[in-house]
Amino acid sequence: LFRSVAGSGSHSSGVSPVRALELRGTAAAPNALASLRLLPADAGNWPMTLSVTGLPATPARGYYEVYVVRGGKPWASCGTFVVSNPETATTVTLNAPYRLRPSDSWVVTRHAAGSGAPGPTVLQQAA
Repeated sequence: LFRSVAGSGSHSSGVSPVRALELRGTAAAPNALASLRLLPADAGNWPMTLSVTGLPATPARGYYEVYVVRGGKPWASCGTFVVSNPETATTVTLNAPYRLRPSDSWVVTRHAAGSGAPGPTVLQQAA
């Protein structure tokens, strides 16, 4: 499990993150940038806050989805969100109801309306 804090700062509730990550835009969204803050587990749930800028606004019924990555592929969803204005920050609270591993990483994908599979990756964890 995660024991040390990678990064600094605290969540708006005053709870310090267990892990803070930077995600950078891919070729599908080169101007996107995000921070993902994993908060302490609560009864097996890992709350997290994602703040993102630079993602294109989502079309009608489209959305973005945050995934835990294992084995190099999106493994499990942590939630979805929409963006209405790429010029302002979008901040959402998400959750991972899974046992997280130190080797886990995260990506954000873009979904078109009616698609159930992960769409193109628009943000990936910075190295």
